Amino acid sequence: MTPDPFQPRSLVRAAVDAPELRWLEGPVRMIALGSETGDRYQVETLDSHPGKGPAPHVHSREDEWYFVLSGGPITFTAGDQTAELGVGDFIDLRSGSVHAYKNTGKPARLVACNAPAGFERFQQELAASWPDGELDMEKIGPQMAELAPRYGLNLKPDPALFGQVPVVHVVRADAPEVEVTPGLQATVLAGPEHTGGRYAAIRLTLAQDASPVQLMHPVAATGLLVMAGHLRVQIAGRDQELSAEGFAHVEPGDVAILQAVSGRASFLVWHAPGLSVPFVGNR
Repeated sequence: MTPDPFQPRSLVRAAVDAPELRWLEGPVRMIALGSETGDRYQVETLDSHPGKGPAPHVHSREDEWYFVLSGGPITFTAGDQTAELGVGDFIDLRSGSVHAYKNTGKPARLVACNAPAGFERFQQELAASWPDGELDMEKIGPQMAELAPRYGLNLKPDPALFGQVPVVHVVRADAPEVEVTPGLQATVLAGPEHTGGRYAAIRLTLAQDASPVQLMHPVAATGLLVMAGHLRVQIAGRDQELSAEGFAHVEPGDVAILQAVSGRASFLVWHAPGLSVPFVGNR
């Protein structure tokens, strides 16, 4: 039987194999596109420069979450709330919340994820319209404003929205860990109760001497992003060692086998939709 080219499949991808897209503060690494995940989620990594960050805006279709990999702090503003995030901190911003962020410290590296996918198509269309040179905000602003409504984005939110209490969820780097199995530690970042069921996410650390563990969900797609260390991933006939910003997508019903290599491995895992907190356990 010939595979359906439009049916998303489980995949494993090293960071160097992820395509890059020119964006407002420089290249964005497109870790996973909606076309690869059945539009359940989209994830990217990007640099944030001191004093820089997006202007206030609203996503009407997607929840958006960020995780600070290095540098910062990054100061997020959402509605009438402000949160300063450092390395290892996580924030979820529910759809409909007016928000912005600014790097108020050192050069930083961020993970950004939207669930469901779609925002990356706005990025792609905008970048394609400026094939050469940097995306200059003064020049590209009018085109951004024209494209934004097609993708459910509001780039000029009503000032009254800044007085509203948004739905924001923050987890700090020092949040408690729970031992799932010997050598596997987990911190819940967001459960379905935080995201309206759009996704659920955890942070995991796996020791080198721990037994291999499996990652799966019967009905939700699963994403995995390595933050530090080396992680061996076996899935769908692939056996690959991933380092920082390496990625795996696990389709519902498929099983990924994970094993730390050369020390401890730290990684993020999320399910979309977020029907439950991601399950990781012994084989």
